[in-house]
Amino acid sequence: MKEITVKKGDTVKIMVNVTAGKHDFKIDEFNVFVDTKTNETTLVEFVATEAGEYIYYCNQPGHRELGHWGTITVTE
Repeated sequence: MKEITVKKGDTVKIMVNVTAGKHDFKIDEFNVFVDTKTNETTLVEFVATEAGEYIYYCNQPGHRELGHWGTITVTE
């Protein structure tokens, strides 16, 4: 998904399913970093503590530039 919208205070749960290659999931502003494993579903869970628009992305070299990112919007 390229866009996710949640409410401030929500516990956000995102299931990540990597089918090939090495990837991870990162949101700087919420101190979220999860190493995802190939051929496994990984749960990413955090509390959306601040309203705003944030970028989530794969931190592997070159992946963000290749489009491995999206936006999470946290509303009041």
